Amino acid sequence: MRESPRRLPGALFVSGLLALGLGFAGWLRLHHPVAVLKDVGADHSPIPGLGWPDLRIDVNSAEEAQLDLLPGIGPRLAARIVEDRRTQGSFASLDELMRVTGLGPRLVERLRPYAVANVPDVLHTAASPRHQFADRND
Repeated sequence: MRESPRRLPGALFVSGLLALGLGFAGWLRLHHPVAVLKDVGADHSPIPGLGWPDLRIDVNSAEEAQLDLLPGIGPRLAARIVEDRRTQGSFASLDELMRVTGLGPRLVERLRPYAVANVPDVLHTAASPRHQFADRND
């Protein structure tokens, strides 16, 4: 059975749309981050159920070169983050990055799939002043 001349352009159009859609789906898969990462910390332990480590950059321990790898963060902004962390202390969450000049809410949202703010563990080697004399019965 032979295709009528009227149906051939329609079939070519549909197959072209299908090829375009498949190409776009392949591009999306290569160029967009995986959205299933969870906050399991920077210890690179496997994410339960997925079997791969959390490789996000910890903004509380990263050096300038590592921060520069994040989208939207250049060398100058990376230097400002490290300087702010040195003078003001660790970031309790990614939202606290907004205290750095040049970092707003849109950029912080853009960083969420790639960064984490793990608060460093407090060293328990010395007693805090409040509990220094708690064991005494004077």
